[in-house]
Amino acid sequence: MKPSRYEGPTGIVGVLSSAARAAGFAAVSLWANVPHYIATVENPRATLALLHRVNRLFDGPLDLAELEEAGTQFDAQLAEVLAQNRKVASYVRKLEAKDTEVELPLAEMGGELPSGHDLVAEIERFLRRERPGPSQDPTPE
Repeated sequence: MKPSRYEGPTGIVGVLSSAARAAGFAAVSLWANVPHYIATVENPRATLALLHRVNRLFDGPLDLAELEEAGTQFDAQLAEVLAQNRKVASYVRKLEAKDTEVELPLAEMGGELPSGHDLVAEIERFLRRERPGPSQDPTPE
């Protein structure tokens, strides 16, 4: 782990950490970096990354099989969304090929891309369509 040297504005996590320190409590926060184009979508891969880190820190016995399966399904669903839009898929491939996130010129991508908001909305619509409803729930009660 690396301590953060960030000194800019923060959200509620920073406020709570500051209040905890002021009250004499130790505080730590963990976060998972996810691609900006799926940052608002529930992401089991990010949850897995955090739990793997926590498990290493505390050497705890965690059964992550169910979450691993959810991650596999998430990857398949995201791949299906990307397969339906060549421009977005090309953009994602270029982002993934870079070590750091760099703004790519639109000319390299063959035209205009949907906004991040539109892309997230499209992914969320797809995931809602694919998520089993109460009558489709494959797990027995």
